[in-house]
Amino acid sequence: MEIEWHCPIVVNYKNWKGVVSSRNIVPKKLYWGATPFHHIPQWILTVWDQDKKEYRDFALKDMYP
Repeated sequence: MEIEWHCPIVVNYKNWKGVVSSRNIVPKKLYWGATPFHHIPQWILTVWDQDKKEYRDFALKDMYP
């Protein structure tokens, strides 16, 4: 599902190493699937990472307010 979202939001995210950091993101796409870092199929949010200046895939289960 494509997302029409243009304003960045801030979330806390736990990466695959277990490290939690604050991320400035713009959501772009939500889908059910797996990635090289998320081997088990689950809800994945593709985002534009404002700080890293690249697209990233975040597992929804690892996002915190």
